[in-house]
Amino acid sequence: MDQAPRPDRSPGLALFVALAWGAFVVAGDGFLSLLTGAEAVALPDAGPVLVITAGFVAAVLLLVLLARVRAGATLWVAPVAGVVVYVVVVVVEAVGYAMIRGAAADALLALLSAGTSAFTLLDAALAVVAGAVQVLVLRARSLGATRPRWPWEGRDEP
Repeated sequence: MDQAPRPDRSPGLALFVALAWGAFVVAGDGFLSLLTGAEAVALPDAGPVLVITAGFVAAVLLLVLLARVRAGATLWVAPVAGVVVYVVVVVVEAVGYAMIRGAAADALLALLSAGTSAFTLLDAALAVVAGAVQVLVLRARSLGATRPRWPWEGRDEP
């Protein structure tokens, strides 16, 4: 039985990987906060909405980046994903904090704070992993890999 040619992109996979990235970010940032006793954004008056907004915008841009990855892509996608997430989180937190405080000078303080935060670095590192997963799964699919099967499944089942 001939299989249909596989597409070289997978928006469904990109969505799954981006959502998994978001779940790992929530868990990782939570554990990091518990271990260090630090807040994700240590700036006064920042509030939790700033972190949520930055994470959401980063997840959307990560999804767009991953959805554009083709099966023949190199692993350079992984560090690019990390840089994109890092820059997005830092910029969104800086702009958001300047809007909250009402002063553009506060954006510099937020840039420095977010740019050196362990939380931001963890989010970027997780994006590197997400980018690598996207590339490796697409490569495996292009080489004919299929989903794993349970021992009781027949070969003719979808």
